[in-house]
Amino acid sequence: DYVEPGALSGFPASSRTRRITYEFEDGVQGPDHPEPGTRYRGTRRDCYLPVPEGDAVFRRLRVAFERRLIFRIGTSLTTGRSNCVVWAGIH
Repeated sequence: DYVEPGALSGFPASSRTRRITYEFEDGVQGPDHPEPGTRYRGTRRDCYLPVPEGDAVFRRLRVAFERRLIFRIGTSLTTGRSNCVVWAGIH
């Protein structure tokens, strides 16, 4: 994560913003994935939270990521492409 100057819309101009970057390379599904041995397409996603208002959410996102709850391999709702890293129901 990285804290940068500048406010998100709706927050005071003096606020700062935390950027969280999730980056996954292309790979092959393992035994705990839907189609073991099948290739999947990686992705990059950026999330933005206000500082300090979003600090509690940031801590929860970290725990959720470590527990593998934020992303999964599935079909992209945007492109319709299967075997991609996608949000696990978080929109």
